[in-house]
Amino acid sequence: MRAHPLDDVVEDYLRHLKVERNLSRHSLDAYGNDLRQLLDFLAEHEVTTTTGVTPPLLLDFLVALTKRGLSSRSQARRWVAVRGLFRWL
Repeated sequence: MRAHPLDDVVEDYLRHLKVERNLSRHSLDAYGNDLRQLLDFLAEHEVTTTTGVTPPLLLDFLVALTKRGLSSRSQARRWVAVRGLFRWL
């Protein structure tokens, strides 16, 4: 897999959700916010491209959500956004 900037990948994915999946503005905003939280977490770990993302790092993201006190429902919603992004890739 080639290294792609994560910011660009997320932007392309959100465009895909808007055009191909016809998601509502509310859903797009939610996906965007969830994925920005992931990007912020990854940037803290100096990961800015797709090749730097690893399964253990994604699990660390989930642990960080738990430590922030997010409900299991909020964590699940964020995980849906993350999983959708990486399946789309």
